[in-house]
Amino acid sequence: MRARRFLAPLGLALASAAALAFASGAPHGAAGTDDAAAAAARAFLAALGDEQRAAAVFDFDDAERTNWQPVPYGEAGVRLADLDEPQRARLRDLVASVLSEEGLATVDGVRLLEGLLVEIEAAAGRPSPYHGAERYFLTIFGDPAGAGTWSMRFEGHHLSLTFTFARGAWTAHGPIFVGAQPARVVGGERDGFRLLGVHDDAVRNLVAGLTAEQRARAVLADALPGNVLLVPGNDEGCTDERGLRGADMDEAQRAALLAAITGWARLLRADLAEAELARVRDALAQTRLVWIGGLEPSAPHYWRISGPHATIEYVAPEFDPDHVHALWRDPSRDFGGDLLREHLLEHAGEREVGERAPPRATPP
Repeated sequence: MRARRFLAPLGLALASAAALAFASGAPHGAAGTDDAAAAAARAFLAALGDEQRAAAVFDFDDAERTNWQPVPYGEAGVRLADLDEPQRARLRDLVASVLSEEGLATVDGVRLLEGLLVEIEAAAGRPSPYHGAERYFLTIFGDPAGAGTWSMRFEGHHLSLTFTFARGAWTAHGPIFVGAQPARVVGGERDGFRLLGVHDDAVRNLVAGLTAEQRARAVLADALPGNVLLVPGNDEGCTDERGLRGADMDEAQRAALLAAITGWARLLRADLAEAELARVRDALAQTRLVWIGGLEPSAPHYWRISGPHATIEYVAPEFDPDHVHALWRDPSRDFGGDLLREHLLEHAGEREVGERAPPRATPP
């Protein structure tokens, strides 16, 4: 059952567009101070009608908060298609308050490809009610006007972005999921466009430059997965210790490994991205690289970069290599994770973080 919702107070003056940002598990000001995301969230809620606001806001402890799903069947939150232009502007301000320019362009790219997918499916005579550039939902958990923790999620087909905030103390990101279908646009004004191409190519080039001995450790003979592995419900992180470690790479290769991770971190606001990269640098020697499949750009393949603080996965599956999925997760900090537990223990005595919800059921 859905828990009581927090509703941000009305009468708030709409905030101006916040500086572009994306979030990481890092401090962002003294306790009790305001931040761009909270201001943008209040402005967004103030722009909504009563029914829209009721749909958008959940209690922070509601099980829906951890019920992320990048398949397009969930409908929690307020739907992008139901917003007028001023409300859309406030939603974009809110998303922009936790994304860099590159991150915001990635969101736009996902929605652009959704529009193309609708055209492709219609032309093939199999339109889907679950796809489309307007079928995205913004959900807020908790009260961004209060002094406690709150969270936001922007989600739809091939996109799930979750951010958790302890006001004035820290901001945590994750899970982050991005998909692309088609992976490479053929024909039209966006011919050749590859939304995730720069990320895929960075890892492909690193693997191609390995020595034979290194490649024997990095390239596995496993069957190609049909999807990324850390999907909803698989929250324990990567336990596979195979792969080539950063410690077993030369300096140039480690720099290339860091560059591949940096490509994802640069979706984050600059200061928070740098905080995330500091954690990654400290653990780079323990970070492992795995590749399965062919090295040709069009070949089905899977790769994974996994370390103590993050796992990044990418798959172009055998059954449809032009339909790719990628994610970035840190199970210790997804949905706030350890940061949230520490915060609650510090500020709420015996209170514990609730259990994560089971994955959403999908229609047959």
